[in-house]
Formats: sequence, structure tokens, C-alpha cells
Amino acid sequence: MDEKITFRTEIEFKGSIPEFEKVVASLAELPIRVRVEWPPDHTAGCWPIGPEEILSPRVLGKVTEGMARIKIVRGIKGGIRDPHLHIKDEVVLLDRTRFKEVVGQVAMELGGRLAERAEYVETVGAILNLVPGAK
Repeated sequence: MDEKITFRTEIEFKGSIPEFEKVVASLAELPIRVRVEWPPDHTAGCWPIGPEEILSPRVLGKVTEGMARIKIVRGIKGGIRDPHLHIKDEVVLLDRTRFKEVVGQVAMELGGRLAERAEYVETVGAILNLVPGAK
């Protein structure tokens, strides 16, 4: 049979980091295209600006110290739902406390940059978007 087919589905992986690394390495070898639906113009980790461009190396070193790391496999762009950062050629998984610290510092810096140049309504509107159910 020489017919070709197309098959598309969603795969959700739950397991250990070594198991994940095996799955990703296997996927990279197959004749498949792995893509992420969100955001449409995917950037590493989905951050609008990489945290490494905002946070000092000292702060990044502190929040990533002792955290699990996964080598980035070329051709697999995204999909990790657990808190993480892309640092050079690795994905560094973060616990919720460290993730909160990174998000807080990035948001504070970006909020400050916005407040320097934007009108009041635009600045407060950006904060408003962070409050669930706010109108």
C-alpha cells in the first residue's frame, strides 16, 4: 500500500523528566511536525520579552539554582505547561514560589516601563487585565 495519510491529535504527556526526554527525542526522529497552537507567533517560553533581558544574571541564577533542567530539542517548539524558563539551550523547570518571584519581578519592570511612556488609562488598563473578573 503506497497511500499517504495525515493524522492529527493532541498528546498530553505526564511523567518524569527522563521519560519526557526519551519521548521528545523519539518525536524529533519521526516524520511529524510538532506545533503549539498558542501563541500564534510562538516565542520561546511565550514571554513577550525574555526574562533574561529584564532580570540580572544574579537573580536568574538564584531562581534557577537546583531546579530540574531539560536540554532543548530542536524541532520541538513548546508545549510545556509547568512553570519554566528558557535559559540558553535548556528549559529550567521552576517551583511555584520561584515562578511567582520571576513573574512578579518581570511584571514590575514592564509595568514601570509602561508607566514611563504611556497614558494613565493604558497603564492602569494593563494592571486591570491582571485582575480576574475586573471590569
